[in-house]
Amino acid sequence: MITRIFKTLFSQNTLLLLFLSFFLILATKVHSQCVDCNGTSTNGSFSSAIGTNNHANGDFSFAAGENSKANGRSSFSLGQRTNVYENYALGIGRYLEVYGSSSMAIGRFLKTLSPDAMVIGYGFSETQTLDNNIDRSLMIGFESTKPTLFVGPSNGINSTGRIGIGNVTSPPGQATHPC
Repeated sequence: MITRIFKTLFSQNTLLLLFLSFFLILATKVHSQCVDCNGTSTNGSFSSAIGTNNHANGDFSFAAGENSKANGRSSFSLGQRTNVYENYALGIGRYLEVYGSSSMAIGRFLKTLSPDAMVIGYGFSETQTLDNNIDRSLMIGFESTKPTLFVGPSNGINSTGRIGIGNVTSPPGQATHPC
């Protein structure tokens, strides 16, 4: 009696296990995430790319999202049409162009053009971007091609950078306002 019950339970559990395995395999195939699909490529040593039509061309670079590039060494590109061209640079967002080495852009419709430049926010459109072309500085702005806040580089140890508010990128003092 016990042997018959055991065989029945074991058979039902085996069928259940096979059914669940089949379902999980099918679900994984239908809803799987791809690493190298639809035009995505990795040409740099130890580079990685995830998504559609992304290219990780620099050594140790990473590109993910849609139509993005990470061309510089140890560069990172994440988003839609986020292109990082220089070494050690980072771009996160949509429609970004990161040209300066060790520079960073986070947001939408942004561009860095100098080394160590940072820009955060949203430019106005794909052709009217918020651009930072000043080395070792930070620009922040939203829905404009001009920065609302600018933080410039310091002169060295134990000094501070200059701050500009309202499209002031060459502030004369420590903190300035155009009014």
